[in-house]
Amino acid sequence: MTIVFNLLALSGYQGQEVYIENVLLELMAKTKETPNKWKIIVVTNPQLKLVNFQKFLNAEIIKLPNCFPYNRRFINYSLGQLFFPYLFKKTPIDIVFSPTPLFPILYGKRNIVTIHDCAFRRFSNEGKSLGRLWLHLFTIAAKIIAHKIVTVSKFAKKELEQLYQIKPQKIEVIYGATPKLPQVSQDFIKKVKNKYTKGTPFFLNIGASKPRKNLPRLLESFKIFSKKNPEFKLILAGKIDKRFINIAEEIKKLGLNRSVIQTDFISNKVKSALYQGAEALIFPSLYEGFGLPILEAQSCGIPIAASNIPAFREIAGKGALFFDPNNTEELALSLKLLASNKKLRQRLIAEGFKNLSRFSWKTSIKKLKNIFQEISLK
Repeated sequence: MTIVFNLLALSGYQGQEVYIENVLLELMAKTKETPNKWKIIVVTNPQLKLVNFQKFLNAEIIKLPNCFPYNRRFINYSLGQLFFPYLFKKTPIDIVFSPTPLFPILYGKRNIVTIHDCAFRRFSNEGKSLGRLWLHLFTIAAKIIAHKIVTVSKFAKKELEQLYQIKPQKIEVIYGATPKLPQVSQDFIKKVKNKYTKGTPFFLNIGASKPRKNLPRLLESFKIFSKKNPEFKLILAGKIDKRFINIAEEIKKLGLNRSVIQTDFISNKVKSALYQGAEALIFPSLYEGFGLPILEAQSCGIPIAASNIPAFREIAGKGALFFDPNNTEELALSLKLLASNKKLRQRLIAEGFKNLSRFSWKTSIKKLKNIFQEISLK
């Protein structure tokens, strides 16, 4: 069976990229057990920097030339429709798996399409109108054409059912699991901590500066907290993107230049060190389909304060302190509790470790392979 992974619409290293990287790693590890059963082809672009899949048995990489702006949805739409028939003119394809809604329509029922959430419908201030339109149209196309739509939480499935009237049986929930963060020494953790905070305690936030990430309210809450706790810092780790909100300006307005640090893009090694050195992960999003940082933080043994949105309650279980993301005072109180209440911290850490047992890449791959089998039998 030949399975093509269509990664043309990916270009960074955020939730979607982390999800598909771990899916591929686990799936291709399985192909070593049955090398004659699965043939995996990965179609990618030069801007996508994931792990080297070629070290795995039975994986072929097709990388398109570095002559297109791959971060533009229209280009990815065109490439997905035009290049696939050309690339695979002589190669029979059984399945095309796309980790975004932008899938090659000509392959009809051989498509499995991943839709992580419906933020493009819920937040008109995230992304350009044309980009959101493409996602909307391809979601409708997936509803009509694809064999199966994969999503990452029960909440995200409910969104697709409500917003697009997609039949429940067409949507498969396949959770992510804890990404494989590199092991780091205590010396390296200390080095990273000294670099960003000179060794003082800090809260950590992971993610891009999109409006739904709710960072301005996090800054306001941190200012309230820091009046009585001036030794604490706040690290905003993730790619700085000024298209939506200029977080540096927000930090300056609130007079937090000395206590809030923006890292921009960081490596997995540095991210692992920040998790292990942090007092807690603070995740104030207004909307998410999943929340991989929750599982990362739980695996690193730190407590979490998260907004009480449906996806976070589903994913974090009892391993997080929940707050109203629209309530600045409540978020500030959460920071205070995590900084001072030792019993609460210990309980959240213990519940976090328990919660991780619900998530496994092996289980996710088993569900994905069942979908592959459905298509192969048709």
